[in-house]
Amino acid sequence: MNLQVQEHQELPDIEGAWKKYKRGRIKQFPQNNLRASSVGHPCDRYHYYCIKNWRERPLHNEVLQSIFDEGNLQERSVIQSLQEMGFEVINQQRSFQLDNPLITGHVDGILRWKEHDFPFDVKSISPHDFPKLVSAEDFLYSKKLHQRNYIAQLQIYLLITNNPIGCLITKNKLTGQPKVIWTQQETVTLILKEFFIKQNGHENLCTSCYQCNRSKSNKLLSEWGDC
Repeated sequence: MNLQVQEHQELPDIEGAWKKYKRGRIKQFPQNNLRASSVGHPCDRYHYYCIKNWRERPLHNEVLQSIFDEGNLQERSVIQSLQEMGFEVINQQRSFQLDNPLITGHVDGILRWKEHDFPFDVKSISPHDFPKLVSAEDFLYSKKLHQRNYIAQLQIYLLITNNPIGCLITKNKLTGQPKVIWTQQETVTLILKEFFIKQNGHENLCTSCYQCNRSKSNKLLSEWGDC
């Protein structure tokens, strides 16, 4: 039995069209201040260059763009499920600005329940990591940089909305199962203190960068090259 299509048969190039479509969605936006989505990044130099040299930052590829798009789809799916379960969700994708230091971003939504508001952020998690992440501390001390960002991001949301408690609503990418990670506004003061430095000029960068152990091997360096 030969199930292979004959080579001379002309077929639609679906994968090629997908790559072209995703490449067309890749955008580069000016960055003049800190962003809530990346405030948890540990490197001062990374934040400095993201603001001062954003034009030189290489664009991501179509695969990473697809990951971003999938995350947005998962976010909308979770919010729809919350509403279908009877929960009230307000201020979806609400933009905000914190002035001192200047940080901008948008909150996925606020869950209103029994006259209390709980800001939340939706994150889809790989089935490998999903059972391991059961508390805010698991995210805060994760070996994966993007997971550490999640808690810092949520802390900023709690501050800007003046709410003491919020949550990460995580979703297993394989099963769709949700897990809610509750956290309170506690570490935000320390986070903001650090970012007064990150927002300022090159003279305020860490003077011991040569001692930094964030090497390319542990994937903590940014696109800007050697730290």
